[in-house]
Amino acid sequence: MSKKYSSHHLEDPPVNLFTEVITFHGGDYLVFSGIVEWGVFILRNMLNTLQNPSLVVPSDFKIVCESAALLLLKISDATAKKAGLIRYKKIELLDDLIYIPIQTEFDTHIDAVTFSKSELEEMTKSVGLDLKPLEPFICPENPKSHFNQHTGETILINTPLYWIDEETLIVISPCTIILALSRFIWDAADTFGCLSVFTEAYHDVLFEYKYWVKISLN
Repeated sequence: MSKKYSSHHLEDPPVNLFTEVITFHGGDYLVFSGIVEWGVFILRNMLNTLQNPSLVVPSDFKIVCESAALLLLKISDATAKKAGLIRYKKIELLDDLIYIPIQTEFDTHIDAVTFSKSELEEMTKSVGLDLKPLEPFICPENPKSHFNQHTGETILINTPLYWIDEETLIVISPCTIILALSRFIWDAADTFGCLSVFTEAYHDVLFEYKYWVKISLN
């Protein structure tokens, strides 16, 4: 079995090996798991909380968070797809040899994280938005000056996008988009004065999820 098959016949395929899926306005979006354990699970439930019709929060809070989430998810999805990281991706065994990609493969991944301004504007126009919701996630020109010496945390965690010139944006940290968006929503809830309400509603979503998981297992 171990010689003829790439996996055990009783094992589920590793669908989350490189990417995961978040369902939001417009459908499913590919995201990268990131640097935080359960990061996608946390964000998925935060977005579910935002879309709960019974959530009583300022409408501007919802608009700000949902606009930012939609654009970042679209960018993440486009990045993954341009890099060829689709769901249920099958791997090819190379006899345990170290594989060094050829230049064209490097070019493909460089292109995957590069977006022209016109490409972004077309993306935002398709959902009735502009580029403004992306501004909180744009890295400043000198990121080293924002490095936190005490925590060792870089600003790239919260600002995974960077304009290299007026017409070209690059995703410098695709794997921190999930964390950046999660932190943005918490901060926005605090700014709009609805942090306690949102936190309680978020916990309700988690408890409901835990309840249905328990029911399905029984």
